[in-house]
Amino acid sequence: MSETVRLLIVEDDSVRASNFSSSLSEVGYHCRRVSSGAAAIEAAKADDFHVVIVDLSSTSSVQTIQAVREYSPNANILLLSPPRTDHQRNAALEAGADDFVMEPFEMGEMRARIEAALIRGKSRSRSQRLEHGPLVMDIVSRKVTFHEKALSLTPTEFRILGVLLQSPGKVVSRQMLHEALWELGWDGVTNVIEVHINRLRTKMRAVADQTVIRTVRGCGYVIDMRNASRVGVE
Repeated sequence: MSETVRLLIVEDDSVRASNFSSSLSEVGYHCRRVSSGAAAIEAAKADDFHVVIVDLSSTSSVQTIQAVREYSPNANILLLSPPRTDHQRNAALEAGADDFVMEPFEMGEMRARIEAALIRGKSRSRSQRLEHGPLVMDIVSRKVTFHEKALSLTPTEFRILGVLLQSPGKVVSRQMLHEALWELGWDGVTNVIEVHINRLRTKMRAVADQTVIRTVRGCGYVIDMRNASRVGVE
């Protein structure tokens, strides 16, 4: 590795935390272990981590993720998700987590998820700013403006808009958005993407009486500036 990858492991089970750290250190990662959300937040204030691993079952995960995201906006946050925690996992993803590993899992899967997170991080760092017409996104500060007015977005809304802005004028399918965000198997049924798209449109209309996210029926969504002057275009 050209740069030492720094991992923060948030796990209150000392045996599990030690096993994770040992296994990941063997492949060249520099690991720091903390046992509480408060300690994770202090660590994020003091250091810049590439990947933060949070155990959903052992921390106040949502509050921890929100704070870590604030202090380490470019970190990739990976959840360890026990079975039957769908509601908590969804709340954590909404709070700013990037991906999750469902338990039980093999360490090989964990390493693969970390590598995928690092690839996403490199992609983010190549472009510090995305813009198309009056829509501007600053990747580092995580600020978005539309017609020079600030949009207050959730982490999930921010990531969805970022995917769309990487391909302005091109249709991005629901499956592509879903897999870009969570890298999960696609069942073609969930409406989570539509919910977030509708919220993005509502926020755009609130500041500029228009939306530039257009639905292409049966295909997906596109950032379409040609319709930017038409109020309520979908």
